[in-house]
This record gives sequence, structure tokens and C-alpha cells, in this order.
Amino acid sequence: MEYSIVHHTPGRVRYRIPQLANDPEMAENLYNLFSGEEYVTDVRIRAFVGSVVVNYQSESLSQETICSYLENLIQISDTVFPGKINKKSQG
Repeated sequence: MEYSIVHHTPGRVRYRIPQLANDPEMAENLYNLFSGEEYVTDVRIRAFVGSVVVNYQSESLSQETICSYLENLIQISDTVFPGKINKKSQG
């Protein structure tokens, strides 16, 4: 599964995950993974465009830490739904 960070500000990160447009079950499972985390305050998924927005407690974690942790959750989701994971390079 390919993914990339589209935008990130303190307290909010948006991912682009194109596979979500073709896999509503994956979208539901990512929602459950993200929303089950104590530092996450809101999750919005627009599967048809492959967009995931996660709001989190920015005072608790640095931007680098949260991005790393959320990307690990994306990797974990592949355990539930086997497939290839590729972080799209930026630039």
C-alpha cells in the first residue's frame, strides 16, 4: 500500500492513501486503529479520495513522533490486510 503525508500542522496530519478508494474495509480498519489511540482526538476518512485526517494532542507528542507512530499504525494495518506498503517519496 502506498501512502504519503499531504499536510501536517501541530495537532493535525493528513495522509493520502490511494488504496482506500478501492478498499472500504481497509478504511474502516484504519479508522479503528487510529481512533483507538489515546492521543488521537478525531479521525476523518474520505475513502473515495484516499484521504485520512488525524487530529491529535500536539502538546503530548512532537510532530516527528506522531508521524512515526501513525505510519507504524499504517504498517500494522498491513498485517490485518496483507499487501505491499510503500511510502511515497516527497520531492
